[in-house]
Amino acid sequence: MMSPPTHLHVYEPFTAPSGRTFTHPDLLLVKLLIQSGSILHLDVPTELHSGRMSRHYANLRFHRDVRTLTLLGAHIIRFVRSIEITKGTVPCMIGIPTAGTPLAIAAAIGSVYDSTPFHYRVMREERKKRRHGIDNTWAGPFDPGETYFTVENVSTSATTILVALQRFEEDHFPIDSMHHILLVNRGGAEALRSRGIPHVHVMLEFHDLLAAAVHIGEHSEEVLVEYRQEIADGG
Repeated sequence: MMSPPTHLHVYEPFTAPSGRTFTHPDLLLVKLLIQSGSILHLDVPTELHSGRMSRHYANLRFHRDVRTLTLLGAHIIRFVRSIEITKGTVPCMIGIPTAGTPLAIAAAIGSVYDSTPFHYRVMREERKKRRHGIDNTWAGPFDPGETYFTVENVSTSATTILVALQRFEEDHFPIDSMHHILLVNRGGAEALRSRGIPHVHVMLEFHDLLAAAVHIGEHSEEVLVEYRQEIADGG
């Protein structure tokens, strides 16, 4: 049997470029994101969903690393609990297909021991006439006893969220009262707010993530300098 570690490093608080303070749990999450390959510095630029080219890439699908997904679920729970919702309702998590779906479910499962566990819905990617079942909605019927939180993993242009909002309207959800959580923002929050969409919440700015990674020694300073130049060049 392995002996427990005699010393666990505790990170000092770090003030990110946005002004947000990263505490020890936040920096542990950043470390896991880097080490699990969720935040990448590529040899050659790749095209983002927004159409921009970048060597800095975030992929939070977590095909293998359940620890990171579980920890993200815990961070989402804490984040949702900090948001004021309609009294008497239960938070209901709905992932933006496809990468947001496991994040929403991880938060719902992680809340099971809370006094008010979260609900969750799985949103369909396509809807068609079926020969079985009775539900032909995108995300199930609206329930006035729930406050809805969509969850997106990384957002550069918010295109997938805008498509989802159209589908929520088809299902007769009151979209003006829905909340939208962007786990990592690379411009999607600004795109949504410019369209007058309310209740947009950013958990992590991509710039902050890279700066925090440099702070804990998981990235070199050159990576951050390169990203800042990319932003300055309109990337």
